Amino acid sequence: MARRPASPRSPSRPTDKHDAILLDSYGQIWGEYQTSPSSHGDAILRLVWASEVCSSKREMVDEGVEFRLIGWSE
Repeated sequence: MARRPASPRSPSRPTDKHDAILLDSYGQIWGEYQTSPSSHGDAILRLVWASEVCSSKREMVDEGVEFRLIGWSE
């Protein structure tokens, strides 16, 4: 029987304003969605490509936004 890899320890949230970005074992990207009240705080949303809400990366960089490459999609 194959052993499942140990799940990495989740780092603590830097501040209450930070939301986690998660990558699942299938390579899908998820965003944590903080709910109100926080007792229901286990909601996540799958992040998907939505061309109708795209932005100019160049303009964002010009405005001081920094991006970090975390992987590639197909």
